[in-house]
Amino acid sequence: MKTPPTITTAPLAGLLAQVPMMRGEIHAAFVRDCLPLLLGETVALAELRAKVNDMEPDDNDPDEGMPWDVEPDDMIEMQGAVAVVNISGKLCTGLSAFEAWCYGLTRSEDISAALSVVALLPARAVVLNINSPGGFSQGMPELAAQISALSAVRVTAAFTNGQMCSAAYWLGSQCSSVYSTVSAQVGCVGTYGVFYDYSKMLAERGVSVDVIKAGDFKGMGVFGTSLTKEQRAFMQADVDRTNARFLSAVKAKRSGVDEADLQGQWFDGEQSVEKKLSDRVVGSLSALTGELNRALAPYGI
Repeated sequence: MKTPPTITTAPLAGLLAQVPMMRGEIHAAFVRDCLPLLLGETVALAELRAKVNDMEPDDNDPDEGMPWDVEPDDMIEMQGAVAVVNISGKLCTGLSAFEAWCYGLTRSEDISAALSVVALLPARAVVLNINSPGGFSQGMPELAAQISALSAVRVTAAFTNGQMCSAAYWLGSQCSSVYSTVSAQVGCVGTYGVFYDYSKMLAERGVSVDVIKAGDFKGMGVFGTSLTKEQRAFMQADVDRTNARFLSAVKAKRSGVDEADLQGQWFDGEQSVEKKLSDRVVGSLSALTGELNRALAPYGI
């Protein structure tokens, strides 16, 4: 087994500085779980190292792939003439494969690579099998554009029997059609930003933070500081721009959707059809792929 990379929390801190695009309660749980790591608590760091060290080496194959090594084929499953791309978990961009594995995230780079492989396959229909509460904003517009481009030349469909929310819905909405089971959760269209102000906590421990800077926005977000009025307005503008891209992409593909239903709420399968966020309720992924295979059969595919 290859030697694992060194664990560092710097990429995690950078990730949490991004605009989140996921269910609020899922984001809160993620931050709660990551906070001990960011604060350098020895128990949390030891548990993460143990997760890596507990992997059993394969003495017969020293070059065996690691659990975090994701190949495009790992995400693709052929069901007849339909290529299914499995997308699950919280979405991110910019982390290494090892870092994403450590923190339980799915990289947009891996999804993009799988879509590039699918584009070369003889399959004429592609289904994104999504179960995700969303993720972080970076990389999502580009990945959504790749899905939209694929939809221009292939039959594409997004399906969920779990969650297709926030950033994950951005991706799914760019398919030709969207399907879900009755109990699935679809939507959660919207964007928010989070700033964690630890200044009071540090002050209670007798620590003050003094940032020496040049530029009104330089040093914004330094641990232990508070936002100025101008800095908060800067963050709000960033959220607004990201949300405008999100809404524009959804409205371009989902004709007739009401902006009142794009305010961060999510809907079950039947509601999402009523709200025009999805096209139809189906019983399962296999039912959908079977339907697509039958539709493609007359064309000799």
